[in-house]
Amino acid sequence: MDSSIYSGMFAAGPLDVNDLVNKIIYAKSYPLNTYQNEIYNYEAEKKALQTLNTKVSSLQSVSENLANFDSISTGSASVSNEDILTATTQSGAQNGDYYIIVRQLATVESDSSDGFSSPSDNVLTDGTTFSITQNGKTKNIDITGDTRSLTGLRDAINNLDELDVRATIIYDGSDYKLQITSTETGSDYAFTISDSSVGTNMTEKISAQDALINVNTTDAGDAITRSSNTISDVIEGVTLNLKEADASKTVTLKISNDFSNVESKLNDFISKYNDIIGYLNKQFTYNSAAGKAGILSGNSAALSVQSSIQSMITSQIEGSNSSDTYKSLIDIGIKMNNDGTIYLDTDKLETALQNDYQGVKKVFEEIGSTTNDNVTYLLRTEDTQAGTYSVNITQAAEIAKVQGSEEVPSGGIAQDETLTITYKSKNYTVNLSENDTLTDIMDKINTEMDDNNIPITATSNGNYLVFETDNYGSSETLSVVSDIAATANGTGVGTTALTDTGTDIAGTIGGYAATGEGRTLTGTEGPVKGLKIYGTMSSSGSFGNVQLSYGVVSNLNNKLESLMSTDINNEGQLVKELNNLDKNIETINEKIESFKDQLEDERQRLFQEFDAANRAMAQMQQLLQSLQSNFSGINLS
Repeated sequence: MDSSIYSGMFAAGPLDVNDLVNKIIYAKSYPLNTYQNEIYNYEAEKKALQTLNTKVSSLQSVSENLANFDSISTGSASVSNEDILTATTQSGAQNGDYYIIVRQLATVESDSSDGFSSPSDNVLTDGTTFSITQNGKTKNIDITGDTRSLTGLRDAINNLDELDVRATIIYDGSDYKLQITSTETGSDYAFTISDSSVGTNMTEKISAQDALINVNTTDAGDAITRSSNTISDVIEGVTLNLKEADASKTVTLKISNDFSNVESKLNDFISKYNDIIGYLNKQFTYNSAAGKAGILSGNSAALSVQSSIQSMITSQIEGSNSSDTYKSLIDIGIKMNNDGTIYLDTDKLETALQNDYQGVKKVFEEIGSTTNDNVTYLLRTEDTQAGTYSVNITQAAEIAKVQGSEEVPSGGIAQDETLTITYKSKNYTVNLSENDTLTDIMDKINTEMDDNNIPITATSNGNYLVFETDNYGSSETLSVVSDIAATANGTGVGTTALTDTGTDIAGTIGGYAATGEGRTLTGTEGPVKGLKIYGTMSSSGSFGNVQLSYGVVSNLNNKLESLMSTDINNEGQLVKELNNLDKNIETINEKIESFKDQLEDERQRLFQEFDAANRAMAQMQQLLQSLQSNFSGINLS
């Protein structure tokens, strides 16, 4: 055999293992490109969704502001004679002129004592009692020790609880006088003083009286009575500040609303709305040049955003009444272009605001109201549906209340007595002394309760001692017992405990079941589930309706908040979609790392195999060279 044949087999030399392995691994790594493309697409979709989320957040912020409609409307008031009254406006004030007569100002009561040469000398009769009565409550001050001086009596008066009075000492240039004044205006804060034996000789200098005003009438019989000179519940959205009474003068009040801020906020809302619609239009429109639509085309979260905000334009107030003039954004001037964007008819909005501010407000806000003064709307939950629901009470809430069986003697109890009051399983002791009057007894009990922050008040029913809880409901439990028997000479409580438990309100809302807790009644089923009302009625019966309406913008705000919710138990669709994209990206990255590990294992295996082949080839070359050397002198032809 020709030796050139053998030598040609290895003419190329050893294999380039690194180059060969790299080329094979490169060829096998093609799936990585697919993974990277998937990540690129997910990242692009995530970025697009984050952009949408930012735009939705901006719209939600503006819609939340609009859903609190009163906070963005402003107005102004001018009066023809500011010496008689001034006025300020709040939301809801209607444009127009009002003609007002201030017949009488509300005043405080003020009483003054005789004059004394010194405020600190003991000038008052020791062992007597100084009494003040206001709103049925009487407080006694024993004239002894420090209270024998004007200064001591003043301080004792100012330390009294439950009375709205204030004592001062006035020096008129020759004498010092004790002056007692009610801290609030109006006839409800009038007081009487009993001091016949004290020596103060208090006399009334100013009588407590209510304010009297006429609005758009001159007849004194039509005058409106209020206890304060600051009146905010006569003209809606207007606070009157009375300064001087003059029945011969009529003051003109002119209300002018400035709705420019409303228009500005609404235009801001429209801008944010249109920004989202324009963005989604580009995402959902097929691009013939690129051969595809936007990255969010078909994305469920993006479609939900589009559906939520577009449906708002044509939707109506939930829980609207047939009498409502304005029920949708279209009714107040929002109009739509062919591409889904919207714009504002300013004239139509201004007309609506001028004609029916409350009606426009209802389009924006969530509003809960009642038709009976004994019922107050509190709140609702996401389960509550808008509507008008009748309120029927089968049991009014009650406090826990007990009364002594005997009258307290007018001259006071005949011996020392100890009362034990139990409230919610905790005991409180009140020690009474011989000759304590009914007023003394009530004062001691109420002081003990106040000191321990216990919501129990001692009152009287004629000369009978009464105990009652301040709060209502079955959680209020009260028990009172004395260490002596109930006789005509004591408190009338007796050694057998007087006990009572409050009662929860009971009834239905809209004919649906409800549960009561104290004075709060909560719907438990149907459309009123989660609806809470507060009832102050004292008897059963029908108490009008509770009305709940969800404004269009308020509804949109709730939907947008829901889309962006980060609550782990109730994740919003936008957040959920973004989290899913992050999970998808994480999963693919894990696949990439796993595949890279596999490739590296393959690289090592190939390197070892080709390296072994190189070594085998080297050995073959050595063998061939040896054979060639051994047979070099032999002619085989």
